[in-house]
Amino acid sequence: MTKIRTRVKGKGKRWLKGQSSISNPESKKFRDAARSRFFQENLATESKLTSDALRKHDAFMGTKPEPLEVDGEESETAYSASGKSFKTFQTFASDWSSCSNVSFSKFLNQFTSNSALHKEMLAVLAAITEVIKSNGGSESSTEYFAALMTSLGVSESEDSLGAVLTLLGMGIKSVPENVLKKKFSEASKTFMDLLIRFAESDNHVILRSVIGCLSVLLRSQEAVVWKNSSTVQVLDSILAFTTHSKPKIRKAAHHAVCVILKSETDSSKSDSHPAAPHVAKFCVRSLENSVGSAASQTILLHTLVLVKETISTFPKQHLKTVAETVLKVMTLNNVLVSSCGMQALHSLFVSRPSAVILPATLNAQLISALYDYQPPVSDAQPTLAWLAVMQEAHVNLGKQDLSMCCAHLPKLFTTVSQIWLSDKPDILSNATHALSAVISDCLKEAAAPAVVERYSTTISKVFSVLQDGLKYQYHSAWKHVIHLLAAFFEHCGPTCESLVIPCISALGELQDSYQFTCVHEVDHALGKAVQFMGPKAVLKAIPLQVTGAEVNSQIKRSWLLPILRESIRDTQLSFFVEYFLPLAGVSWKTSKDLAAQGRKAESVVYELFQAQVWALLPSFCNHATDIKDSFKSLAKILGTLITDRKDLRLSVMTALRRLIIHSQEGEPSSKKEEDLRELGRFAKNYLPILFNLYTTKTNGSEEEGHRLSAFETIKVYLSIADPVLQNELFVKAFQKLKSGVVDKFVKESVMDLLRILVPYQSSENILTLYSLIKEGIADSKNSRLQKKSYRLLEILCSSSSETCISFQNENIQDVQKLLLQSLSSSATSSRGARLRCLIHLVRRLPASKFNIIKLIVPEAVLCVKDINERCRQAAFALLHELGLTMFRWQEEEVGPDNAVTVEQEHKVMKDFMALLLAGLAGTAQLTRCTLLALADVTHHFKAKFPMDLLELLLQNVCVLATSSSREVAGAAVSFLKQVVYSFPTTTVGPFVPTIMKAIVTMTDDCKKHFRRETQHMLDRMIRRYGCDAIERQVPGSDQIMLKRIRNLRKLHARKERLRAERLKNKLAVDDSEDEDFTIKARAKTIEEILAESDDELDLDQNEASKGGKKKSQAWIKEEPGDIIDLADSMAASKISASRPNVATGSNAAKQSKKVKDRGFKTAEDGRLIIDDKGSDDEETEGERKFKSSRRIPTISDSESDEDMDADGNDDGDAKSTKSGVTAKGRKRKLSNSDARSTTTAGPNDKYKTGGSGIHRPVGKAMSVKSGVSAKTAKSGKSTTSTAYGAEYRAKKARGDVKKGGAPDPYAYVPLNRGLLNKRKRLKQEGQFKGLVRAARKGAAAGRVAKVRKTRK
Repeated sequence: MTKIRTRVKGKGKRWLKGQSSISNPESKKFRDAARSRFFQENLATESKLTSDALRKHDAFMGTKPEPLEVDGEESETAYSASGKSFKTFQTFASDWSSCSNVSFSKFLNQFTSNSALHKEMLAVLAAITEVIKSNGGSESSTEYFAALMTSLGVSESEDSLGAVLTLLGMGIKSVPENVLKKKFSEASKTFMDLLIRFAESDNHVILRSVIGCLSVLLRSQEAVVWKNSSTVQVLDSILAFTTHSKPKIRKAAHHAVCVILKSETDSSKSDSHPAAPHVAKFCVRSLENSVGSAASQTILLHTLVLVKETISTFPKQHLKTVAETVLKVMTLNNVLVSSCGMQALHSLFVSRPSAVILPATLNAQLISALYDYQPPVSDAQPTLAWLAVMQEAHVNLGKQDLSMCCAHLPKLFTTVSQIWLSDKPDILSNATHALSAVISDCLKEAAAPAVVERYSTTISKVFSVLQDGLKYQYHSAWKHVIHLLAAFFEHCGPTCESLVIPCISALGELQDSYQFTCVHEVDHALGKAVQFMGPKAVLKAIPLQVTGAEVNSQIKRSWLLPILRESIRDTQLSFFVEYFLPLAGVSWKTSKDLAAQGRKAESVVYELFQAQVWALLPSFCNHATDIKDSFKSLAKILGTLITDRKDLRLSVMTALRRLIIHSQEGEPSSKKEEDLRELGRFAKNYLPILFNLYTTKTNGSEEEGHRLSAFETIKVYLSIADPVLQNELFVKAFQKLKSGVVDKFVKESVMDLLRILVPYQSSENILTLYSLIKEGIADSKNSRLQKKSYRLLEILCSSSSETCISFQNENIQDVQKLLLQSLSSSATSSRGARLRCLIHLVRRLPASKFNIIKLIVPEAVLCVKDINERCRQAAFALLHELGLTMFRWQEEEVGPDNAVTVEQEHKVMKDFMALLLAGLAGTAQLTRCTLLALADVTHHFKAKFPMDLLELLLQNVCVLATSSSREVAGAAVSFLKQVVYSFPTTTVGPFVPTIMKAIVTMTDDCKKHFRRETQHMLDRMIRRYGCDAIERQVPGSDQIMLKRIRNLRKLHARKERLRAERLKNKLAVDDSEDEDFTIKARAKTIEEILAESDDELDLDQNEASKGGKKKSQAWIKEEPGDIIDLADSMAASKISASRPNVATGSNAAKQSKKVKDRGFKTAEDGRLIIDDKGSDDEETEGERKFKSSRRIPTISDSESDEDMDADGNDDGDAKSTKSGVTAKGRKRKLSNSDARSTTTAGPNDKYKTGGSGIHRPVGKAMSVKSGVSAKTAKSGKSTTSTAYGAEYRAKKARGDVKKGGAPDPYAYVPLNRGLLNKRKRLKQEGQFKGLVRAARKGAAAGRVAKVRKTRK
């Protein structure tokens, strides 16, 4: 039956009769839509034939897209021979314009079809390009410049003018300077006429473009041209727009002036641009004319911004005038003006001008003047700006004249030290950063060894200020003061040791004090002192004071040992021998004496202390400076400690290794050679001790750690030992190994030692060892011995020593035979070492030994799934080496003069893969290993892989993917995933149907088990080829796979939306500020500090446009009885941008804490207000709260405990109700009268019902806990409590009974839709466990009673 369409109300909008095809109708919806899409790439809104779809289709079909040509005569090179044109990327704009000039590439690549300006620009560019090509031009920048200048004369509308000028602004930058110099007069006249014509216009596109073109013209002119008045007149026209009300026009003018002043000219007489004096005069004139008028405040601020950007380019005479003017306008006590002035001065200092522009004398004068403009400490933002300016001013002065800078440093530190009294963290942090920068840049140079005597007075004054910061009045800023002291220790401590030792001693006393809060800061400062001044100076100021007779065995300054351990380096071993060695001896002796007296706890204290002292030895060995002179006094003690002291072995062996390693690293020198010779002299003493330690059987994990440390120390020490000693140790170890009296552990240990002795042995010893290796490999019963033998053979094959290389060349045939014959007898634990031996063997195989590779491949394939990770890595490395060896043979066959062709590479690859493919016909385990090996080899050699071989592999692997065995199917999926991820899109595209068919036809068990791997493959293929192409490969019967693909489609769509939103937001930010006219910020610090200035400027403009008056946000801070003289130079320090008397931060918190509750109200005049109440009301409020919070339990409480737990009630009431304990902790019996009196709701009860559970409003029903009705609770009368449900309770039996006319005695539980949530289901299951348990218990009791009744 045909479905009848629902009739809509009314007929809608219809044409009048006879007007359905009228040429000019009223409704032009579709015509307007077609006109708006004229410049769009795809005219159909919902068309799926997009460039992206074509690209995915080409990739899916395996065809590479052919590059489109803009012009048939153009070459495909990126740039033409002239270097001025290039082949643009194929964008939509390329279809409308064949321009290849590099100047317009940004416009063509970022063309926006929604922009009317872009459409006009594209039309103009296409027309000009066509004209240039028709005249046989080369599309150079000069041709475009001439054509666009000609177009200016014929353009009438503002739209066309804006398009031409914008294109001209892009192309004029690449026009040769000679052309610009020659056409300066004509072009400047044209631009000036346009500037005058549109000066009052709101079309900022034209004004910005004209200003930009004029700046390019002016910066390319010679110095002589600037003497002409016409050139200066052009500059004046640009300067007039630097105070324009439109931000974009103003920024364009600022950018133009900066570009002009920073351009290079041929003037060799001055370091500044010829136009700089004129710009400086304009700035001074503008600043002076703007003073005193509230209406011209905006012009004043705009001029200060221009000064900030250009002040570093002014010549010396004009720079002084501009700086004085800036300081003068800062006396207006306007917050915005002061901020902009600080920015201008900060820009001057941070640019690091030369002494020709900013002499040291003028720099010092500016520093002195800035002290009069120091804002009050309570004003955060101006103070931060002032600190930043002072920091850069002193740093710049220090680079020009260190003596003059040092003369100003004491005053700076004294002034900033008063800021430490501030309670604002940001001010303290910035003050610390400023002083730290001055210390590292200025004081560091003054404390250099060559000039430290000259500036000792300045350094002493500065350090005294820092040391005074440790006084209690600055305790809130101690963290910052200690940080500055750490910086001083680092940069000035090595040359000012006598000056800083008292301060270090004071820091030690602070650290010893009770509950000192800046522990970590002091640790950091002392660590810097130890690192740069040495431990001797620090311990001179803070001695450890350990004599062995401490009271209660308390070592107070043991906290210093971890600091020393982490900070000591580049110091002398002799200090350890002189200071710490006796200290360790005293501690050890005291520990033994206390242990003999039975005072074990005190003995352990000294034992741990001496262990910490010996733990300092490795730190002393970090680049020790006196190894040759001091090690001999320590060598014997170290050997004794390794032998006798288990607790100190690790520290001693670590110290030995560090001494050798640090002496070997870096550039060789005579001193390092002497140190190594001195250390090697004691090898005959240490190596036997270490050999004995390693061959001794361990007892526990601690001794095993000592044994491994000894092995590493032997390995390092053998590198500097005498060859005679090396040979002697080898002979002894070999003899011990051959003797039959040694046990298994010693034998294995000796073999490990022989392995590290091999590189230092002669050819005779190596041949002797090789015979032992063959015996060990042949012994299949002892797997550990066999593994050690393989590892010895690995060292023989891989070592780069001369004797080992000689052995490899002479015995390669015998080694091949040994490895091939031992395959059947090799143990599982020996596979890794055996495969590594095969790797070294394959690297030396000649092309005639191809049969050996055939024998090695099966073993390598089977080991790719070994349980040992190192064995698996060795198997994959062996497969790679086999392939590389076959390619090496091909290169040797071709010869060094010829290159290997692609066909030859493909043939080698096919031969190698044929060896691997044979494993696919074996068992499931062999097939699995073969697939994994194929995947790894395919990825490693993907650049040389032929397409027909890849097709063959994919066909076979896709068949194996449908296997019912998880092992085989999982390996096949891994191979397919590797192919999808490794090969390019066009390579995998033709095989997508085959891969999808394999995934779809997998067994249900394997599909479910490997769903995550297939999900990753589907995701990658959908991203490459599109969801529709992948979905077409899935049959309609496989709904699960279709659902997975649809979910991936949604996921990708969501990602695309998010990506588009992020791009849109980014473009919105970029559009708000034109990149072509943006000056790169020279200093971010001051901009971040005064970031709010721009917002305040905009606010000022908005308010000015509305005609409203802006209220001044400045306060005068004055003391009672003291009147501020505003004519005084120090008056600026009394002007604050924040209200002085408003408590902020911690002060506000302190003031709030000071208000105490005295128990009585206080009137405004200070009188106490005391209420005269009866004796019943004499209780304090705290007692009333305590009594009202207490609750005496009723009898019914015990019956509903389980219900309370089920309702989720916490045990807060249980502490006060169920225990029956009074406030004093004494138990008492509870009478019924007391219970009744306490359960009534008294008049002072402030509790109101509301919520769920026990807090729900029950109305007239009985209370669950108290058994009191609402009516009774309101009246306050006492009634007998009855439990909820008591009317159903049986009188003569247990349980409940039914009542006539009443509901059944069941517990009715409300339904909750939230319980359907899977995540919340388990959480809510425990809610009714008690209820169910009670019901089951009652039912069981009922059944038993019923059975007993029937039996009777």
